[in-house]
Amino acid sequence: DQEWGSVLERALSRPLFLLTGGPGTGKTWMSARILEAHMKIHPVRAAVVGTPTGKAAQRFRESLPIPDIEVETLHRLLGMSRQGFAYGPEHPLPYDLILVDECSMVDLSLMAQLLRSVTPETSIVLVGDKNQLSSVGPGSVFGDLADAIESMSRLSLDIQQSFHLLTKNFRQDRWEEFRFLAEGIRRGKGEEVLAFLSGKKGGEGPIVWVEPETGSVREVGKRLIDGWTPLVRAGSLAEARTKLGMFALLGPYRDGVWGTENLNRLLWRHFENTSTDSSLFFPVIVTENSYETGLMNGDVGLLEMIDRKAVNAFFPESGGESMRQISPALLPPWEGAFALTIHKSQGSEFDHVFVLLGNEPHPLLSRPLFYTAVTRARKRLTVYGSGNVLRETVEKTGGRSTGLGLRLQWPE
Repeated sequence: DQEWGSVLERALSRPLFLLTGGPGTGKTWMSARILEAHMKIHPVRAAVVGTPTGKAAQRFRESLPIPDIEVETLHRLLGMSRQGFAYGPEHPLPYDLILVDECSMVDLSLMAQLLRSVTPETSIVLVGDKNQLSSVGPGSVFGDLADAIESMSRLSLDIQQSFHLLTKNFRQDRWEEFRFLAEGIRRGKGEEVLAFLSGKKGGEGPIVWVEPETGSVREVGKRLIDGWTPLVRAGSLAEARTKLGMFALLGPYRDGVWGTENLNRLLWRHFENTSTDSSLFFPVIVTENSYETGLMNGDVGLLEMIDRKAVNAFFPESGGESMRQISPALLPPWEGAFALTIHKSQGSEFDHVFVLLGNEPHPLLSRPLFYTAVTRARKRLTVYGSGNVLRETVEKTGGRSTGLGLRLQWPE
């Protein structure tokens, strides 16, 4: 329609263009149209997609595979190694269009290196949800840029052409409940969110709120075990591959009884001790970049366990459909992925997301954190947390004070 045409025209004519919107508003679809239009208009001028993590790159390929367009992590795109970066001011990237997906996850230093590695003729399109968590590293680049351009666009028609906010939701009617919840969180409406979730207690619908009674892990243990059993006890690698994105247990922090480290340990031990199958598949996540194996921090794969011993490791190939086998002895540092921090889940989506907020306030709980967790769910969402914690989390902004944000407000 007219909106899409306007976005295409501006994205392909501006040196820098920001496209933002909530879940289901068509960011990935629009990104593909931008890339296709560029290829049609400039068939000999190269375009590339960069993402902050391997999982985000894999998801982009799976969502809308586009022939002849590279999709790489920004680290690989920039040729990052122990010696530094292969690309920079003296050796710029050979692309005329660079589209960065899941841009809210890109930290200040990585974005700076990208901008140092392009020519004045290169067009850059930044795509993301500005309401998600900021990057793990320093800065809040995408949020700062989006807020500044959106604010300044009211005063300048030229700046207005460099920004577009997608608002229309294109997902199925049953997803309307997810959209309503995410929007309530985004606006910081604690009482409104609590009232909505109060109607979801103990049900079997797409959204369920579990209010803590004892506050013990055992209280939700069966739900977590049921969520992971289809993957762990899959009869074959092919079946396990299809189950890898079905369930996710997301928490705000690593330490403590409700921390992801303890939950990983408990679930790992449970399946080791209670399963009688000859072969089990455990989810794992890489925690450091490995240029020797090509595995990057955040890549999620499977560990095949026989008699409590890891005999094979499998990670999705770059195309996303097949699995690559690697010896467990050659793996870079990794940990179990039965429970992930919400930060580590960015760039991923899962059929069923179980969010653990707990029954006590915590300094790490914030509106962007909860919003990010909720928007990882494709079909089902379970929220475990007390009413007070839910309300406080939604009403806590959790924003960062950044030098870039100040510079954009007060240009020299």
